[in-house]
Amino acid sequence: MSRVLFILILTLITSSCEHYFYKDKEKVENFENFLKIKLSFEEDFKWNSSFVNGDPISRPVGSWQNLLESKSYCLNYRVPSPSNVGVLQVVRKKEANCPVLPTNNEEMSLQNINDLKVKFTTDHIKGKSIRNAVFGFKLSFEYLKEKRELEFPLINRMRSGEFTQAKMTKYSSSGTYRMNKGLRVTRDLDKKMRSSMWPGDWDLKESNQILFCEKKNKDCKIQGESFCGECLYGWEYVVDYNCSGGGSKVCSPVKCGQKGRPACPRGIAWSGIDARELCFDDSPAGFCESDLRVICAEDGILVCN
Repeated sequence: MSRVLFILILTLITSSCEHYFYKDKEKVENFENFLKIKLSFEEDFKWNSSFVNGDPISRPVGSWQNLLESKSYCLNYRVPSPSNVGVLQVVRKKEANCPVLPTNNEEMSLQNINDLKVKFTTDHIKGKSIRNAVFGFKLSFEYLKEKRELEFPLINRMRSGEFTQAKMTKYSSSGTYRMNKGLRVTRDLDKKMRSSMWPGDWDLKESNQILFCEKKNKDCKIQGESFCGECLYGWEYVVDYNCSGGGSKVCSPVKCGQKGRPACPRGIAWSGIDARELCFDDSPAGFCESDLRVICAEDGILVCN
C-alpha cells in the first residue's frame, strides 16, 4: 500500500470517528448548538402533529419517526426500545422531501435520548414575551439520566399566513403595515448568520480546532477577513504580538489559563517587555493556572501546558 493511500484512509477513519472523541457533556452541548444554528433561521416548516405536541414520545417502540421538516433539514427520532437507545438525528435534505427512514445520511446525531418531548411555543421563549412575531421550538429530554431542556426561536415561522413577504429592513416604516406590527427579519439575512461552535477541549496537536476570527501578523496588520461579530459566544484576545489595542482574536469560549487552552493576556497590550513578538516559552505576557507553564504553540500564540 502506498504511503499516500495509507494517509488518505487514515484521514477518512479519523474524520468519521471525530464526533465520538467528545466527552458526553460536549456531545450534548455540541448537538444542541448545532440545532440552534441550523434551524433558527429556517423556513417552510412541516411537522408531525402526532409527536410535536409536548407529550412524551414513547411509541411505536424502536421505530424511526420524522418530527420536523424545514426547507433544508429534517429532525428525526428513534424511539428507544430494550435493544436500541433513543437517537435524535438531523439530516440535510437533498430533494424536496425528507429521506425514507431509517437513514445514515445524517449531519449530526445524539444517542442515549429518553423521555423526549417536543412542542412549539407561541407567546413566550425563556419567559420573555414574543409579541405576534415568531414561534419558538422546545425540546426536553433525558440524556444519560440528566434532564435537559432546549428552547430557541424559529425566526421565519410566522404566527399567521397574512404577514407580508416583502423584503424589509430593520425599523423600516415603508415596509410596515398596521396588521404587521413587530420585528420582522428579511429572508436575505438568513444567508449569513453566526456559525461558530466550540467542539470541545483544544488539543495542542490539533490547533485547527481554535477559530481565529481576526489574525494579526508581527506588523499588527489584520490577515484575511475579520469576522468576530459572527462568533456565536463572542470573542477573546490571545497573546501573540505586542500590538496596540491587543493581538489576534479567537471565538469564545476558550477558558484561558487552563491546560491546553490559550494563556490569559496580562492586559490588552503588554508593556512589560520591549519586544514585538510575545510568543516564546515562559513569556511574561500571558499567565496560566499556578501549576501550568506558558509555552508558544505552533499557531504562534501562548498556551498553557
